[in-house]
Amino acid sequence: MIIPRELLAIGLAVVLMPVFVGCHILLFRRKKETTPGFVHLFAAFSFYGAAWLAAAFAVWGAALSVSQVIAGWSTAGFVCLAYMQVFSQICRGFSLRIMVDIERAGPLDVPGIMREYSEGRGVDWLMEKRIVVLEGLGLLARERDGLALGKPWGLWVGRIGIWIKRILKPGQGG
Repeated sequence: MIIPRELLAIGLAVVLMPVFVGCHILLFRRKKETTPGFVHLFAAFSFYGAAWLAAAFAVWGAALSVSQVIAGWSTAGFVCLAYMQVFSQICRGFSLRIMVDIERAGPLDVPGIMREYSEGRGVDWLMEKRIVVLEGLGLLARERDGLALGKPWGLWVGRIGIWIKRILKPGQGG
């Protein structure tokens, strides 16, 4: 039985996945407080893609085909997206943070959860932190009456979000 070379390219990307994860962990642990976390994900992904290409050249040399490169890099891209989703849920997941806070502080009622959220910083801290980021991106603007969508990007993102929700119908909270 002959295994298609594209399938071998996919297998090589899967085998090299620990390179991506290990690189991300090393880079993330050395990050400065002011560096956004996604910078290290993209750096690790770039290293992973380059490692795959180097390994593919080592295995197939000049016989490496475009379809193998597409198969390998596509797999690497999917691995990266899946890892980013898991990483995001661990580092930024609201529900997981509530569970961690209850473990740290003991049984909490809803007001206690809101007060103790994120090691005692509280839900107000979370909201302000998220609002500041959205303002920095130009998606929100503070006005006399409160917060408004920033123009034009905030309006576009808001409209696209509504459109996606109408199509996907993710349910409450989604």
